[in-house]
Amino acid sequence: MSTHISNQKSAKTLSECIDYYEVCNRAEGKSPKTISWYSANLRCFRNYLKSRHLPDSINNIDTKLLREYILYLLKQTKYINHPFTPAQTELLSASTVHGHVRTLRAFFSWLVTEGIIEDNVTRDLKPPKVPRKVVSTLSDKEI
Repeated sequence: MSTHISNQKSAKTLSECIDYYEVCNRAEGKSPKTISWYSANLRCFRNYLKSRHLPDSINNIDTKLLREYILYLLKQTKYINHPFTPAQTELLSASTVHGHVRTLRAFFSWLVTEGIIEDNVTRDLKPPKVPRKVVSTLSDKEI
């Protein structure tokens, strides 16, 4: 995969940036699972833009669009378009959506660091709250 993006402030496509991000993550020695997770989440976002017939330019993405994407994810059911698991009626968990937001934040922070964009549009983006799971403890009798 030969991907190169100059640091000039010209219009870049989201697809080009995702490919370059993957190259940089590999070069930094991130684990294959982390790279795969980032790539899958970013492809999901790119597919969202395509399904809405929105431009693929990285410069057209703003905080409002990202918030709309979060709302979209919160309404999605599990395993839509999954190659092996049939779709379910259960909605994506807040934890899953939280992971997508973390991916977007990491990606846009990287875009700023690389000089591809000037302003981090995820700076004020808040992920959905994830409910705390209560872990039951053993009683004295159970010990």
